[in-house]
Amino acid sequence: MGCNQSRDSPQKKLALKMYECFGKGDIKGIVDAGSEDMSFNFVGGGPYKGKFEGKANVEKFFGLIGKHWGGPKGVTIEFSPSDFKQYGESKLENTVTIKHLTPEGKVIFGTETHTWTFKDGKWSAITVSPNDPVDMHAAAFVEGKHNQ
Repeated sequence: MGCNQSRDSPQKKLALKMYECFGKGDIKGIVDAGSEDMSFNFVGGGPYKGKFEGKANVEKFFGLIGKHWGGPKGVTIEFSPSDFKQYGESKLENTVTIKHLTPEGKVIFGTETHTWTFKDGKWSAITVSPNDPVDMHAAAFVEGKHNQ
């Protein structure tokens, strides 16, 4: 099965909508757009590493990261998705450049690969894999002492 980098597929539109929801802190929007058997696998570091399966656990995951981002100093993470590659109707992969701001004001940049699986017009699985030798999410938590 080949890859198509240019078409604006329904899967790409849904992924872009999920980044928009995430940027707004709309956890309900993210979870409602997923299948009943959804899973979110975060391969990187930080306190939210792991695989979260089912709507309740995925919602819990986004609630966990939501507690660490934002707050009195404003938004602490920005996503810039790019390089979308479509594999049939069920798989999409893209690169995301991330700007992570620690509570101390230090800016950490990194890139990740996000692999999406779709089923019946909804996302069913997302795997997040850091591309950098030093996982910037873990570095932000060490720098920011978020996990204390």
